Amino acid sequence: MFMRFCFVLSLIIITLTTFADVRMPAIFSENMVLQHDTAVSVWGWANAKIDGDTIVVWNDKIVKPVAVRYAWADNPICNLYNKANLPALPFRTDDWQGITFGK
Repeated sequence: MFMRFCFVLSLIIITLTTFADVRMPAIFSENMVLQHDTAVSVWGWANAKIDGDTIVVWNDKIVKPVAVRYAWADNPICNLYNKANLPALPFRTDDWQGITFGK
């Protein structure tokens, strides 16, 4: 009986004193390398303006963007208009195969 009591007591003590401070690292941070010399398809918000016949798109945190998609969703937020106040149609600059390719 005494051995069982000591065993249960030691389990309780171990349980109470054992803990882990697990923190997931930020996905993106300064100087973090995800894949060396490989473009990574990560989509986010960007700024845009119309300059003549060109749409200029930028994000201060993205140094070397490789593609742009505008209003590429089921219910997109369309907020890009020309001087005649007509909205821009959804567009994309990439030709990457999506998850449904070949299905």
